[in-house]
Amino acid sequence: MAAPAEDGVMADTVVYLPSHVDFTAADEPTAWISVAETLFASATVLWEHELAPAYREIREQARRPFDRERHDPVAKRLLHPQAFELLCGYAIENLLKACAVARLRKSGESVIKNAALHKLETKHRLVKMCRDEGFTLSKREEVLLEQLEAAIRWTARYPVHLTAKGTIQRGSQSTDWDTASGLVKRLVAHCSRSGG
Repeated sequence: MAAPAEDGVMADTVVYLPSHVDFTAADEPTAWISVAETLFASATVLWEHELAPAYREIREQARRPFDRERHDPVAKRLLHPQAFELLCGYAIENLLKACAVARLRKSGESVIKNAALHKLETKHRLVKMCRDEGFTLSKREEVLLEQLEAAIRWTARYPVHLTAKGTIQRGSQSTDWDTASGLVKRLVAHCSRSGG
């Protein structure tokens, strides 16, 4: 992959990825947790440095007469909720997979069969994954996960759903930081109790 040069043009630098990844890491809950931590750390940076300040500014602007020069830069920063949702959703999905791997390991099973993953959810159904792991959700957490599911499947990735029927009103609402961060902490604890 070429790296961007200082002037924004791609340089001729190539980044080489390792030719071999130890596939047996899929049977290690800690591998899934490590990826989840990285994803959630990135979501945290977006929240703390872009979204939270932008939402505070919007609340302050709502108290003053409209001023386009002040409004437009803040509105542009609010394009990031979709990236935040995607990162949060993938982090939570990885935590849930860590819980599933730990549960399967306890029963002597592997998630690897014929050099491929199996027995793991592949359709990003976060609410279902929570239920499968015996993880109880609050109504607020369930709503958040439904929004994150949509973000993973399409709203944060594509302009439309695969079908007109599946296309819902776009607009990011998964910006409940307290619910997201609390859920991640609870999932980490749940996974630890499961043997992850």
